[in-house]
Amino acid sequence: MSLGGEVIDFIGELELTGGDRDGETFTCLPWERRFIRGTFVKGRSESGLSLARGNGKSAVVAAIATAAVDPRGPLHRRRGEVIVVASSYQQARIVFRDVKAFLQARHDIDDKKVWKHQDSISVSAVEYKATGATVRCIGSDPRRAHGLRAVLYLADEP
Repeated sequence: MSLGGEVIDFIGELELTGGDRDGETFTCLPWERRFIRGTFVKGRSESGLSLARGNGKSAVVAAIATAAVDPRGPLHRRRGEVIVVASSYQQARIVFRDVKAFLQARHDIDDKKVWKHQDSISVSAVEYKATGATVRCIGSDPRRAHGLRAVLYLADEP
């Protein structure tokens, strides 16, 4: 199976929290499956998707980020840092809260021996301590991006 297929299968295990579909599993729409399959192809270093607001981009970004920080996720890597960047830090926090909710439905992320997470007005990050895999959110301020060494950047309305 391709990495894109593994990501789609993983996302299909995530439980939605809040909204009209609260408690249901995340079902990728056809356009989401095409995007994910096309993004996670060996040798591809960049991928982009442009959609109007309100079409579910933030949820897809959060699901992909979860696939990187969850120790059972297909994108999980030792010391792999995922940066979620958005037009504002507040927008990035929306994605971050979805990542936390996805993780909380699968793990006890309040177990401080296993997980480290912070969500404040200046820092939003979650780390799986055993491997150092991290998801961190920033606004699109270039000063905040200086020195980053992420394995994956996910931009939501940058």
